[in-house]
Amino acid sequence: MADIAATTATNGNGNGSAATEKKTHDRPAGNPDAVEIAKLAGGKPDAAANTAELDKLSKSIDAVQKELNQVRSLLSGAGPSKDSPAGIRRAELRSELDALRNQQAGSKGARGKTLDDLRTLQDSIGKKIKDLQHAKSKTQYKSAADVDARIQRLEAQVESGSMKLVEEKKALFEISQLRKNRKVVENFDTLQASIDADRAQVDQLKSTLDSPEAKALNKRYDEIKAELDAIQAEQDKQAGSRGKLLDQRTQLSSQLDALYQTRRDRQAAFRAANDTFYAKLNQERERRVQKQREERAAHEAEKRKEHEQQLREDAALPAFAKEIEDCDVLISYFSKSAGGAAGDDKKDVGVEAKAVGGKALNLRQVNSDAMVPKGAVLRTKNEDDETYFAGSAKNRKPKGRASKRGVPLDLAAPSAEDDENAAAAAASPASEGKLNVPLGTLSALLALSIPPPANAADVGRVVENLKLKKQYFVSNQARVTKENVERVEKMLAKASVEDKEDKAEAAQA
Repeated sequence: MADIAATTATNGNGNGSAATEKKTHDRPAGNPDAVEIAKLAGGKPDAAANTAELDKLSKSIDAVQKELNQVRSLLSGAGPSKDSPAGIRRAELRSELDALRNQQAGSKGARGKTLDDLRTLQDSIGKKIKDLQHAKSKTQYKSAADVDARIQRLEAQVESGSMKLVEEKKALFEISQLRKNRKVVENFDTLQASIDADRAQVDQLKSTLDSPEAKALNKRYDEIKAELDAIQAEQDKQAGSRGKLLDQRTQLSSQLDALYQTRRDRQAAFRAANDTFYAKLNQERERRVQKQREERAAHEAEKRKEHEQQLREDAALPAFAKEIEDCDVLISYFSKSAGGAAGDDKKDVGVEAKAVGGKALNLRQVNSDAMVPKGAVLRTKNEDDETYFAGSAKNRKPKGRASKRGVPLDLAAPSAEDDENAAAAAASPASEGKLNVPLGTLSALLALSIPPPANAADVGRVVENLKLKKQYFVSNQARVTKENVERVEKMLAKASVEDKEDKAEAAQA
């Protein structure tokens, strides 16, 4: 990077004078907008191409940095930079020179040990020679063979009997002495062999002192010193032009700054292009999500509007319409069962039922004598043959008026079993005074909270109760209908307020 420094120069002899020089340069300004970023299909920045360009810049930066380090090393007087060819070669030579010095030091240590061993062997040889000479001076025989030969001659003379007694004793004494001294003579050969072995070892040690390996080490040492001196001379020659080196350092520093700035600009431009691309993607995604949210909100609003309209329509239906229809049908049925006691009211009941239900009731003509014979009893059935359905729209979404009002009571379709029971009751004389009421009719009466008739005479009471119940329904129909409408409106208003509060909380979040 920028190198603004004061350096101390030395002369060729290494005793130089100090000189302070200052070289400055301006750092280049960044301009990321001028960098062109390669893009893939769709506008996404090409990361692979950007990485390749950054690698090229890194290689250029490394090359310029090595040159700058070389110049700085020359200016500092420390020799060529360790990254330069001359610096690498000098480091190799110095490493080899250190290895040779260690090897020579080891050789010198081994040489000293060899000389010590040589002196020890020579002293040992001298002592052994003196001992051998001293031992030989005590006897006239030089070897064990000479002693054995002398012993054999003396023994032969003694055995021949030619010697005098005195001479024989003297010969035997000499033989005894020779045998004692024979061991001393035998040591002469052992001492001589040891002396010869030591002399051979001395010759071997002397030969190692003048080995070719030591000569080769000395020769290589001299060659390395000469090459190092040549490198130092070249360094001194280059350091002679200090002003040129300072200019070169400034130029290389400026070039290095420009390369670093180019790399920073490319990195900044790539980040900006990447941010722009993903910001665009996020905007498009947000638009799609917003559109889907609006469509979903519109759809939900439409469904809610339809549901509210359905609730209002259901609430506006006349209250107790189904109950009034059931009362009309039951009044008609029991009036006929009572033998026409309510005949005057039949026409009025039919008109009211048609007005309330919106259609004419399908009333079945019943034979009073056959339907309510004397002594008839109430019939119970195990199987389900109900023709009355008390429907309820509670906890379910109403689908229309029919689901709200349920299915009106229809007594016009008697079953085959009812006809058989009625015929059996008519044929039985014991059934007089009793009434046969179908199970569906009983269920309808119980749904209206009216006790069923106990016999034929009790039918009038049931009819009066039905009329009172119908009168209650008709008189309260408008009020209950209005209450239903008001209740639905309050519920919808409360739901609307809660929905607005939820939307406000969601907007704040």
